[in-house]
Amino acid sequence: ADETADSVPIIPVVDKSEYAPLRKEGSRDPELMSKSIFAYDTASGKTLLAKNADEVRPIASISKVMTALVFTGLNPDWSSSYTMKASDRVEGGRNYINSGEEVMLKDLLYTSLVASDNSATRALISASGLAYDEFIAAMNAKAEELGLSNTSLIEPSGISRYNVSTASEVAKLIQAAVANAIIRECLLKENYSYKTLGGASKNIRSTDLLLDDFNESPYSLLGGKTGYTILA
Repeated sequence: ADETADSVPIIPVVDKSEYAPLRKEGSRDPELMSKSIFAYDTASGKTLLAKNADEVRPIASISKVMTALVFTGLNPDWSSSYTMKASDRVEGGRNYINSGEEVMLKDLLYTSLVASDNSATRALISASGLAYDEFIAAMNAKAEELGLSNTSLIEPSGISRYNVSTASEVAKLIQAAVANAIIRECLLKENYSYKTLGGASKNIRSTDLLLDDFNESPYSLLGGKTGYTILA
């Protein structure tokens, strides 16, 4: 018998991007303790969970994600190094790199994002080749490019109460960040070690405790960033 295409079952192609995940029948509403929450399905863009998602509030060190997006967008020479200056020093949190120490640019970026080091973040601007005000303007221009109309930043590390955004816009900022390979690498590192060009060992640990929680989880974490000030 001649088995033609008529005998082959036709499997319909379904565009699953039109469907958000379904809530399990009988599940209870979660206790939403946080003041602002936003979760959405990136494939369809549909909202899964929201509470005060468009309320503008300080975002603290989540600001560093935007700093990293702008810095990496300048296509830095990762084989080059930077010597920390006294003017890079920013108080608040732990500073891993001392004034006068020379580090590779990649290590500077990792220190900023993994350890949430304020001074390392400030040093990224010094290493970028842009003036401070130019870099901050580029951060806000990037926010506008991403459609984050309620996001405003006045400094790179998040210590200012005037670095603000919303839960829904932070979600979109993180989505843009994890699409960047080197930033995604940083946001998934529990620990990171390197040596300065002078031979000093630096061992840093991520401030993101969720990285530990997902070690034995059936789910994979794509990346994230902590941010903490009393107001945030």
